[in-house]
Amino acid sequence: MAVIRRETGTDATRVDHAGMIVTKRIPAVFLASCSIVLIAAAAPETKVDQGWDAVQNLRFREALTLFRNSPSGNRQSELSARLGEGVAILHRQPTTRDNIDDSLAIFDQLIREAPGTETSLQAAYLKARLIQLHPFEPDPAAAIPLYQDVTRYYPETVLGQFAFVKASGLQLYDPETADEDRPFESISREASLLTDPDVRRSYHLMMAEASHRFDYGYAYSLKHYLEAYDAGLTKPDLKANVLTRIIVLSQRLGDIETTRACAEVFLTEFPRDIRTTMIEDLITELDGTDS
Repeated sequence: MAVIRRETGTDATRVDHAGMIVTKRIPAVFLASCSIVLIAAAAPETKVDQGWDAVQNLRFREALTLFRNSPSGNRQSELSARLGEGVAILHRQPTTRDNIDDSLAIFDQLIREAPGTETSLQAAYLKARLIQLHPFEPDPAAAIPLYQDVTRYYPETVLGQFAFVKASGLQLYDPETADEDRPFESISREASLLTDPDVRRSYHLMMAEASHRFDYGYAYSLKHYLEAYDAGLTKPDLKANVLTRIIVLSQRLGDIETTRACAEVFLTEFPRDIRTTMIEDLITELDGTDS
């Protein structure tokens, strides 16, 4: 690709029951960009809704009481309350092994007893995240097949596709794998299943960063940085960093058209960035080469 295209997406956060940003003791257990169940802006109507509202506001003890006292009779509501109970227990302070084990037991129960439901999908994803980021015994390697199961059974869902990205990232950064054996090509072949634009952006960013980290090739990294940029980057720091990587890589590869296009965007949008002088010097150097 030689020319930066107009942005077509957004990295605005979409939040659902499996997408809460949570306490520092259990970092990033929940996905911050998914669309299984949107939380309404209006006041919650049921105890289950109130429970999820409490979770969203990090009031986990209150949430646990609401979920446990929610009325029965509606299967979907009961499943949501049970999932919420697992989430609330997980974040109840202090963090203990018993709390984590109780949450895992609830997630396992939902996976087993409610197959094919959104709740089962969310529980399976949360289980994988918890295994990966366990406060006492994190096991990223054990999380990989769990993520892969989520993708295998729910390939068309946002969480199923994000699970693919998570598993792929863990495989690429596996400390036991030699750099020449990292599975870039096999992951690329399987990425055709990714249809959600937010997931595809995350995928391209992950592939770009990993290939850059492990020296997989300038052209390969540039391709993925360009795809991530074209997907839309509204977070200023991320956009500035990606533009910088594109400028440097395209210049090294002799793709001067892309270098100039990105440099112009960077200097226009980030005039106070500490890297502006370096980029201005690069443009001056290119102008001297062209003359």
